[in-house]
Amino acid sequence: MKTVNRHHQETGAVVLIVAMSLMLLAGIAAIALDGGMAYNERRATQNAADNAALAGAWAICSGADAEQAALDSAAANGFSSGVSTDIDAKTVTVAIASDVDTGFGRTQGVSEIAVASEATAECLEGGGGIGPAALFAKGPTCNLDSGGNSDLHGIVYSGGDLDVNGNADYFGVVHSDGDLHVNGNNDFRETVHGEGHLSANGNIEFHDEVTYGTSQNLIGNVDLPPGSPSQANRVLGLDYPLTAEASDYASRPSGVPVSRYHYHSGNWSLGGNDDIAEGLHYVSGNVVIGGNTDADGPITIVATGKITIGGNAGPFETYVDGLLLLSDWGSYSCGTVAIDINGNTHFEGVIFAPNGRITIHGNSVNGSVIGWDVYTRGNFGVTAEADYLPSQADEVLLVR
Repeated sequence: MKTVNRHHQETGAVVLIVAMSLMLLAGIAAIALDGGMAYNERRATQNAADNAALAGAWAICSGADAEQAALDSAAANGFSSGVSTDIDAKTVTVAIASDVDTGFGRTQGVSEIAVASEATAECLEGGGGIGPAALFAKGPTCNLDSGGNSDLHGIVYSGGDLDVNGNADYFGVVHSDGDLHVNGNNDFRETVHGEGHLSANGNIEFHDEVTYGTSQNLIGNVDLPPGSPSQANRVLGLDYPLTAEASDYASRPSGVPVSRYHYHSGNWSLGGNDDIAEGLHYVSGNVVIGGNTDADGPITIVATGKITIGGNAGPFETYVDGLLLLSDWGSYSCGTVAIDINGNTHFEGVIFAPNGRITIHGNSVNGSVIGWDVYTRGNFGVTAEADYLPSQADEVLLVR
């Protein structure tokens, strides 16, 4: 009798162990299989939300119905329900919610798993939506250093840090993909953003939204506008608004008459009361212009070496492609001067050094100053002119 009872007890214990093991295995299966299905559904909803947001943003660029475009895109990707949109002037946010029916999860009391995804896309008009640039420095490890008594009408953009010094008025968006340091008596009329740290010291007035990516330090009479958020919602990461290279002009471009194309082999130097002939000048070396050098008409100077302008030279007006000065000098290193301008003259057109620094003391520009690195001082002014830059197609960008 004792042997029989012990047998029944052992049998009951085995049944209990097996039952518990089956429940554990079912739980593991629920995590593995149902979790995998939920993960796949999450990927599907995210891809659908991304595509729907981009479709809506493109509809904004093209003047179509953004909400309908987003909903149509979501439906085409298998989500005709559970879709919501939030649309403003330039951005489209799409949220997609979905439920995944479980299999083994039902053994654990879970009949479905809810998943949700969200994406935001923006319409960038004109290939970036920034408008014409007054000062543009692409170098991600460089400082765009703007100082002096400046008056800047147009975008000021730095792919690295941005130092604002002196007494300046800024009438366009100011954006730094790095830290933003503001010192002096400055007046900012439009949005200001530093992707890293924001520091401001002096009598500084902000009229529009101010954002920064990490932290801020404000000293002196600095007031951030009410409601300015402390976190940025995206990095612009802009590319040059033009793609001209010196090699493009090493031979006469179509549309430039033979009499207006001037090829200078080696270095080219002008001074005294020299005149520059009207047209396109290609220089396979350095350019030095000084004294009272004037131009007989519109000119474009393209050089493989450095361009240096001083004295009372000018004024100068662009001849071709909106370009006034183009230097290929430099190797994408900060502080390597490709174009150096001193004096007191006026420039009409784009000043472009894609591989090096542009240094300007004094002078005024109606156009754009665009380089790997930019440094300005003195009584300096720029009025950005969109007509001097090539038109760019609209783009859409996933913001989040």
